[in-house]
Parts: sequence; C-alpha cells; structure tokens
Amino acid sequence: MMIDSADISVVVQGGITNCTKECLLSVRKIFPNAVIILSTWAGTNVDGLDFDKVIYNKDPGYFYYSKREGEKKNNVNRQIVSTVAGLKACTTEYAFKIRSDFSLTGSNFIDFFDKYPLADKNYKLFEHKVISCCYFARNPQSNNPYPFHPSDLAFFGKTSDLLKLFDIPLMTERDANYNKTK
Repeated sequence: MMIDSADISVVVQGGITNCTKECLLSVRKIFPNAVIILSTWAGTNVDGLDFDKVIYNKDPGYFYYSKREGEKKNNVNRQIVSTVAGLKACTTEYAFKIRSDFSLTGSNFIDFFDKYPLADKNYKLFEHKVISCCYFARNPQSNNPYPFHPSDLAFFGKTSDLLKLFDIPLMTERDANYNKTK
C-alpha cells in the first residue's frame, strides 16, 4: 500500500526547543504534502517556525519520577494533552506523531505499515496495527519498573487508532509511582 503524504497529518507535539525548527523542516522535507500541526503550550512564541496549524494547550504540568534529588520530570500528561489536541485537529486518514525535539530522517517506516497483517482478533485493539519507534521503549521481560512502556518519540497509524491510544485520562502521581516503596 502506498500512502501519499497528502493523506497524512503530522502532529509535532511538545514544548518549543532549539530542535523544533529542525524537526518541522525535516517533516516538511520528508512529507511535503502533509498537514503539519504544531501542538504546544499557551503563550509559546512560534514565530519563524514552519507549520500549517498551531494548537495552543494549557500545560498540565509534570511530577517527578521519584522523590530523589535530581530526578527527571515525568511529562506523560504533557504528551497526552498535546498529542490528543493535535490528533483531534487532523482531517486525514493517517497521522504521524513526533516529539518536537526530534527530527525525521526518512519515511521507510511506512513500508512496515501493512507488512505484518496477521493479528489475533482476541487481542486486537485498533482497526490497523500502529507503528511505534522502539528507541526508549522498555522491555517487559526485564526487571524494569515500567513494563509495557512504549517509546514516546514517534507513532504512525490511522488517526482514529492513534486517538484510541492517546485519548486517555491523565496520569496521577499516585499511578505513576505505584511501584515505589519510598
């Protein structure tokens, strides 16, 4: 199946960083006919950035992964809010979601969209399989405290399926730390 870039909306989600301009330019280069939707935070300056639509979201904030000093921020709610808002603005059958601090280097991932059609209907969640970047994904067979943790960098699929994946309740700090003893 060939998917034309005109049939794809690209949701670039997250805060504006020193990488965002390059991210948007890479998307425009790889998917020249796609609609680029920048979904970021209210009050953000987007001057000089190349996109077709901008969505300004209220920042839901963050919490830390633990109470240890120097711990990283858990931005899962920011990802949910900005991704869902961007996906709801899509008007195409297909959507590609990428974080605003990464660049796209090719579109070969689309070649895998229909490559593995077999699926067990008892475990089917989506109309079609969704492609996810594996970088930063967690191995559920390891002793990782976050099993079944997909990467947050990029997803591709039918827009309706990506909405099923991301249009979920925000995570509470209690939920995020369910496995912590301290």
